[in-house]
Amino acid sequence: MKDTYKKSLEKEIRPIHDIIVHVQDSLQAIQQLNHSKRGARPVNQGQFFRYTRYALYTTALVHLSKVFMEKTSLYSNINTLIAKFDKNGLYRTIVIRQETVALWKQQLLKRQDSIAFILLARENILYPAEQRINYEISLTDIERCLELNAVVKQILEEMLSLVLNK
Repeated sequence: MKDTYKKSLEKEIRPIHDIIVHVQDSLQAIQQLNHSKRGARPVNQGQFFRYTRYALYTTALVHLSKVFMEKTSLYSNINTLIAKFDKNGLYRTIVIRQETVALWKQQLLKRQDSIAFILLARENILYPAEQRINYEISLTDIERCLELNAVVKQILEEMLSLVLNK
């Protein structure tokens, strides 16, 4: 495979990878503040900790949504990147089985409800319907974000592994 394709692909993967790492760090910090166990009381119910958890969560949501938004920069959308491995895509000369590409698409399609939730939550954070902010964060919402983050990370790792081993 030509080095230019490898360099181009690495240039496209880097921003998504950076987002995924940032989101993972934010969500792990929230889990630490929440004791990361269902039913456990958060570290502190004080306003500072509630606001900190909320700030970390909104940061994670806004960044994670970049990976799935249609109207985003060229180098941030995971679906756009996967499509470049299709038969007519930019990276069609990189020999990755179409079954693998279809599996990546299927993994994201299976989580379409969670992706829609992330995108809607982002809109609600940036353009709230009401002025009062609810600082409470559902553990289920955090788990949704973690799962999506893990899926994208796995796809990126597989992509890099397959490309670098060519």
